[in-house]
Amino acid sequence: MVRIGLWLVVWADMALAGARIADLRMDKVSYAPGAIARISVAVANEAAGPFAGELRLTVWNIGDRVAAVARPVVLAAGETAVCTINWPVPPADFTGYGLDADLVSDGQV
Repeated sequence: MVRIGLWLVVWADMALAGARIADLRMDKVSYAPGAIARISVAVANEAAGPFAGELRLTVWNIGDRVAAVARPVVLAAGETAVCTINWPVPPADFTGYGLDADLVSDGQV
């Protein structure tokens, strides 16, 4: 089985122009090699104005970047949206992966 761990760091008083990653979930806790992992990321804009940026996901295996995916995020004031990304799990068995999720706007993470 392939294991994917989620390391989610929450900075209590920090937000990127009023937007933040509100939730990050996967459809399973482990996957067979070659399966598709569904990663769902909720992004919330708590600002009084619109937000435009990019959601970046990076998959790691013992310090090596295995995959990187970026999706544009555009939200109206007060809006929350869920971005779902399908990631094909590599064929190696008994391997664990870490997942980083970043919200980027105007060069700031």
